[in-house]
Amino acid sequence: MMATGASLLVVVLFQSAYLLDLLDFEAFATAALLIVGFIVLFYAVFRSGLNLRFSDPSLTLPQIVASNLVILYALYHSKDGHGILALVCMLSFLFGVFRLSTRELLTLTAFVSFSYALIIAVQWYPQAGVDPGAFSRQLLNWIVLTAVLGFFSVLGGYVSKLRKDLADSKTRLEQALQRIERMAAIDELTGVQNRRSLIDFLDRQKSRADRFGTAFSVLMVDIDNFKRINDTLGHHAGDVVLSAFARVAAGNFRKTDVFGRYGGEEFLALLEQTPVQNLGVVAERLCALARELEFDDLAPGLRITVSIGGTDYRKPESWQTTVERADRALYQAKEGGRDRFVQAPVPPGTQ
Repeated sequence: MMATGASLLVVVLFQSAYLLDLLDFEAFATAALLIVGFIVLFYAVFRSGLNLRFSDPSLTLPQIVASNLVILYALYHSKDGHGILALVCMLSFLFGVFRLSTRELLTLTAFVSFSYALIIAVQWYPQAGVDPGAFSRQLLNWIVLTAVLGFFSVLGGYVSKLRKDLADSKTRLEQALQRIERMAAIDELTGVQNRRSLIDFLDRQKSRADRFGTAFSVLMVDIDNFKRINDTLGHHAGDVVLSAFARVAAGNFRKTDVFGRYGGEEFLALLEQTPVQNLGVVAERLCALARELEFDDLAPGLRITVSIGGTDYRKPESWQTTVERADRALYQAKEGGRDRFVQAPVPPGTQ
């Protein structure tokens, strides 16, 4: 849109040259039609998506080359307006600041300078002996335009580099922030969500449930006799057990569910849109996965079991109340012999 606006401004400038009798009507009409044609051509390329096949989807360089070709055409047909119309080249070069490097801008400068020199050679050199003053003025126009475009190319390339460096820095900063956020949300030992992240999920899930009436349930999972493993085999063995169980358990849930380490050997699962009557199926699957784990490299015959307590969220309680209810059911599972699931009873006065 900016390029289109600038191109239409050039049409107005060419019209001014025509009205001031510095450009004949045929040259003005041809230049205007060329500009409109390039606008339509580039618009069609952008709308079709063909520009995405190029390394620079904005097609900045082709657009600047196209505009300079039209400007050079107008210069060729305006003998008395060279000095003024040559300044229009600066308008197209401005767009190079957004994308082009110093080398690309200098290449454009060389192209424009050579083309302008060719125009002068064709139109004015044969008349140099007749009117040396006019030829000298055209030569000065060429020197000034080349010098100005060259300086602008160096300065524009520097600005473009600063812009690119700023964009790269922004990208690196965003990536670093994403890594930090991930580190802040993930338990370093087990690789699953940590307590802080689980609390954030619980806050959001409660708000969604209160507002839209969606359901969610929680499971509190605890590794049985974990302290005995730590005391007899050491903390490294305990870490291995925690990591192994967390890995297999996390792979058991849907993408919409959340599973993480709530603290110590205790894990919490937040299940979205899971009816309370289905909690037993999920819990029994977790118990079976725990039983299947083997830790013979830590101690021959070492196996683990888990106890699980579960409940669903009931309005208008807080999520803390929901988790506490699941935690009480977990301890009932432990007192009942471990390696089992206990579902908490429905609290009175809730929905």
